[in-house]
Amino acid sequence: MPLKNNKGEIIGTFGISRDITEHKEAELRASRYADEIHRIKEDMEEDVRMAGELQKTFFPSFYPSFPENATLEQSAVEFLHRYQSSGMVSGDFCTIRRLSETRSGIFLCDVMGHGVRAALGTALICAIVEEISGIAQDPGDFLMRMNELLLPILQQEDTFLYATACYMDFDVATGVLRVANAGHPDPLLFHEKGTSEWVIGDDSKRGPALAICPNASYPLVKRTLVPGDSVVMYTDGIYEIVNIDDEEFGEERLREASGRSCGKSLPDLFQSLISEAENFAGGDKFNDDVCLVGLRYRKPLS
Repeated sequence: MPLKNNKGEIIGTFGISRDITEHKEAELRASRYADEIHRIKEDMEEDVRMAGELQKTFFPSFYPSFPENATLEQSAVEFLHRYQSSGMVSGDFCTIRRLSETRSGIFLCDVMGHGVRAALGTALICAIVEEISGIAQDPGDFLMRMNELLLPILQQEDTFLYATACYMDFDVATGVLRVANAGHPDPLLFHEKGTSEWVIGDDSKRGPALAICPNASYPLVKRTLVPGDSVVMYTDGIYEIVNIDDEEFGEERLREASGRSCGKSLPDLFQSLISEAENFAGGDKFNDDVCLVGLRYRKPLS
């Protein structure tokens, strides 16, 4: 800038300077850190995407037929599952397997929380299911054994993780359905005659969630199905969706919706329940994982 004397005459110039070396070096370091964080974030997201793809393999890729050589269309019982994740990985898991020439086992669980933590829990449960399926086929014993194995793993000093679960055993020759429940939502029974109800219907017959209580027991509930009946298990994501007033859809509305879905095929039944929940929320999508799994009893197995 110009330097002036008392008369206002320019007699020179002057300037002010400061050392900004540290500031520029800090900017460069921040830029390098941002690039490094971005790279790490991309690597982690890629790992999570891969984990999500791997987790999809946990779910059924085919369903058993009864008799074994029958096509799915000819099978005396129809199975179906539907899985919607709210993120790249989730805490929901289900499996459908043949137990004998006439019996099938259906297992559904929901690990507490979201994201990678919950997904690791499902991977552990998936492995335990494979281990005990041939040992404990009674639903109550199955959940007791799973609880025994999960408890010392999930209840560490710095870890608190649990899972709700429901296990059903269906005999297609007799129509007898046996159910045990570990703190999980009560399955729905759809009658061909046009009514629906809870499969268990009594909270005292539901045991505690898995990995919470040692020596927990899980009561066995028996129901007899007739041809045309369907049973659907689900995770709580389907009824915890809320509307604009922050009001939850809830289990009772879900049961009322089920009464309007009797007689439908399993795919249409699943879609009907999901649509009812989404319509209640004004078209909003689920903010939690949703998994439905069920069976439709077509005819007795000779």
